[in-house]
Amino acid sequence: MATALGWGCADGSSGDAACPEPLEAAARAQGLIPAPALTLLPAAIVSPDPDAPDDALLVDPAPLTRGEHPGLRIARSPRSCAPTASPTAFAAPAADDAAPLPAEAALARPPGAPGRVRALLVTGEDPGAAADRSAWRDALDRLGAAGVSLHAPSRAQVESAITTLCEGAGPEDTAVLVTTGRASPIAGGALLLGAEAVSLPRLGATLAAACGGAGLRIWVLDTSYALDLSAALAGTAPLVLWRGSDPAHPDAPRVSPAGGGLLSRALAAHVATEASARCAAEGTPGPRELAAIFSGEDQVVTAMLAARWEAVGQPALDGAGLGLDDTSGARERLAAALAAGVPRDVQVAVGAAPPKGGCADQDDCRLRASFCALEPCRTLVCEAGACTPALALGAACDDGSPCTADDRCSGLGFCEGTPVLCDDGNPCTLDLCEPAAGCVSTARAADSPCDDADACTLDDRCDGAGGCVGAPLSCDDQNPCTDDRCDPIAGCLYAPGKAACDDGDPCTQQDFCEGGLCAGDPLPCDDGLPCTADGCEPGLGCVHPPLSDGLTCDDGDPCTLGDRCLSGACAGSATPCDDGLDCTLDLCQPGGCVHLPAPGTCATAAGCVPVGAHPADAPCQICAATAQLVADPALEGAACADDGIACTVDRCRAGVCAHEDLPGACHRPDGSCVAAGESLEPCLLCKGGGVAVAAPAGSPCDDGDPCTGADICGSGGACAGADQGCCDLLAEASCGADLSGDTSLEGTSDAVQDWSCLSVAPFPAPEASYHFVAPCAGTFTLHYKGLSGQLLFIRRLEDGEPLCIDGQCDTYATSTTTLALGAAEGLLLTVDGNGKVAGPFSLSIDCPCAGRLGGE
Repeated sequence: MATALGWGCADGSSGDAACPEPLEAAARAQGLIPAPALTLLPAAIVSPDPDAPDDALLVDPAPLTRGEHPGLRIARSPRSCAPTASPTAFAAPAADDAAPLPAEAALARPPGAPGRVRALLVTGEDPGAAADRSAWRDALDRLGAAGVSLHAPSRAQVESAITTLCEGAGPEDTAVLVTTGRASPIAGGALLLGAEAVSLPRLGATLAAACGGAGLRIWVLDTSYALDLSAALAGTAPLVLWRGSDPAHPDAPRVSPAGGGLLSRALAAHVATEASARCAAEGTPGPRELAAIFSGEDQVVTAMLAARWEAVGQPALDGAGLGLDDTSGARERLAAALAAGVPRDVQVAVGAAPPKGGCADQDDCRLRASFCALEPCRTLVCEAGACTPALALGAACDDGSPCTADDRCSGLGFCEGTPVLCDDGNPCTLDLCEPAAGCVSTARAADSPCDDADACTLDDRCDGAGGCVGAPLSCDDQNPCTDDRCDPIAGCLYAPGKAACDDGDPCTQQDFCEGGLCAGDPLPCDDGLPCTADGCEPGLGCVHPPLSDGLTCDDGDPCTLGDRCLSGACAGSATPCDDGLDCTLDLCQPGGCVHLPAPGTCATAAGCVPVGAHPADAPCQICAATAQLVADPALEGAACADDGIACTVDRCRAGVCAHEDLPGACHRPDGSCVAAGESLEPCLLCKGGGVAVAAPAGSPCDDGDPCTGADICGSGGACAGADQGCCDLLAEASCGADLSGDTSLEGTSDAVQDWSCLSVAPFPAPEASYHFVAPCAGTFTLHYKGLSGQLLFIRRLEDGEPLCIDGQCDTYATSTTTLALGAAEGLLLTVDGNGKVAGPFSLSIDCPCAGRLGGE
């Protein structure tokens, strides 16, 4: 049997038992009644099922949706109190009986309307389109809007119209886009135009591109998808004000008992203007006058109510407390709401009320405006002697919405502000501004990606309660030589550390951290064996593979010879130690060969001698009974072997044959001695006792100078000879040496005036000479270069011929030349200048062999 609404039966019980809670409460507790997609949209409408009013409910989740759309039917389970939901559908209202709408029509702007309003009205091919279009045209006309109205257009037509909407517009203008019709549930939303649809993101992007740079205010109006559009595109175009709309929104275009909406605001502005005009001219009107003024808009209000309420449907009207036949009552309540802001009695705070009627200056109108019931954004100005209502453009005001800031009066007479950006800085909340509550932050769904601004976490996710949480970031770089840490801003940091470590290389030792790297000293792998190749391999450490057999080596044993490698070992044959003496015992010891004498003998280099004998190579020694050679005391001072030097006497001294100087001998600087009466120097004689005396003057001698002759001793003991007149000191030349010089330098000889091989002008200039001896036989190249008039004179020298610069020459050269020379053949090379030519020259000799004969 049927039960009261919200009751049912428990499992296994009769229908007489009551369920613990009403059906609607149980359905809401189980989440069967959905919440609106946006907080600004109306909640789902729940009503009894007409076919079973006591046992089931109908849920319309989208009461603003036109046409047929899905819904839910909620009933009790036949066997329990648990509510169950099944799909149902809400039927579309009947189609309009009006004639088909034209595809395009112009919107007229009445003359003298304040500011400029550009409008584009787009209606879709759906129920209520004709009434929608009529009501919106009336509302836009009241705003003085000029533009175009499109019905069921193509997507291209809509985008083209939006592109031209803001052409030539400026900051003082306002653009209004009205898109009314059926929405599509696709992602992002779309408006069904007719045969085509346009996506809301595409629509918004087109609008932002066309109007974003104009600096004017833009209103996007009508139905829930307009709100989606405005929310999705908020902030994409600075200076653009988006106005979403639905019945509960303060800026909704619909007429409602609480007022608000575009049409309501336009009507209110009109009423306020009329009331202000009467106040300025006659005094303050009362509520009846306001109602009379408003009642003149019957056609607009009636068309608006009919179009909207028919589209919304009976459930929504019931929820708002209105009915289809309640248009007059709704109008009266709307008029009362508009008049609620007008004071019934006006009291002047200071002085008496100004006289009614005209004005003398602006002060009279400002005083009158202080007590007249003026609508916000309205004022009085003195024109032609009368206080006339005018717009308070740019004046500060309050539009009553917490979702705007810096509210100012617009050119349309509306109080408008800049949208408030709601951002609590939490990546895990969805921040929106709701007209009733202001900024509201709702936690994002759990596991939504986020960023906690901490570089030390990974894969940050929302926890569903408004928190952003990430997994800790591991900063371990597997390097023992870094101090790993994580900085919340910089992330992982790796500071070099200093500590003992292990680089994992068996070929290093004493590993230590340095500069963030682990390194060690090379591991010594020398095994001391000459027949192994010592090395270190990274995976094994020290290895000692044997060298090839037969390689020469040294086993370090002086008692072996011919050491060779065999299987990594070094070995050789025994070292022979036979000294050839029969009287010695030859042995090899670590220090080398030793030769032990036979008993009763002493070993010497000349052979073995018996005890008591004197060895031939040490005549001052005797073989002692200890088999050692010792000094023979009996021979101390005795004569021994003669050294052949006349100024010494040879005697045994402490077992050694000493050669002592004779008394009176003289010593030369090199340590040699001469006996008395012998020549110590060319002109010095040894007198005896180490004293030298000069040889008699005139005694012949040799001063060692080849350029002098008839050398004799002088009175002072010096040997000197007569200058032969053809010799000078010469520089010695060698193969490859740089012999370059300069004849103009001080100290250069000037001994030759004429040369035998060149009978031209004399050569009185200074000359430079060189002596060269060929180290081998062959062709020699003389590289010569001198000043103009400066020649190289060449003379071949015979054996023993003095090195004279006497003007004799075999040939001369002005530049590089070659000569064939025999081994040890000498040359005299002289650079001399004609006239006064003196200066630098270059000279070098290339030899077919290296060195200098006898000079190495």
